[in-house]
Amino acid sequence: MPLVYIILINYNGYKDTIECINSLKKINYNNYKIIIIDNASSDDSCKILRQKTEDYILLESKENLGFAGGNNLGIKYALEHNTDYIMLLNNDTVVETNFLDNMVVSFNKDNS
Repeated sequence: MPLVYIILINYNGYKDTIECINSLKKINYNNYKIIIIDNASSDDSCKILRQKTEDYILLESKENLGFAGGNNLGIKYALEHNTDYIMLLNNDTVVETNFLDNMVVSFNKDNS
């Protein structure tokens, strides 16, 4: 099973991020890791995310790097930790339980 890193960007949006993480915890695919990039939120996002969720990697940026810059931080981390695939996911997304299974299967078919 290929390892997939799922990258979420958070900026003052911990409620959406928590809802997204909770939906990811219900997926069927087992070999994934979540990276949350906090883009210098001015609310208590990092503190609340640490209290309300678990099983993820939280990278705190000291400045708001925007969507692209935040994702670049997550991509660099994932590549340094031997990922097979990287998924960029908006933090206000709620996923279906089989979404990642279907994507990985389609990626592997394309590589055959």
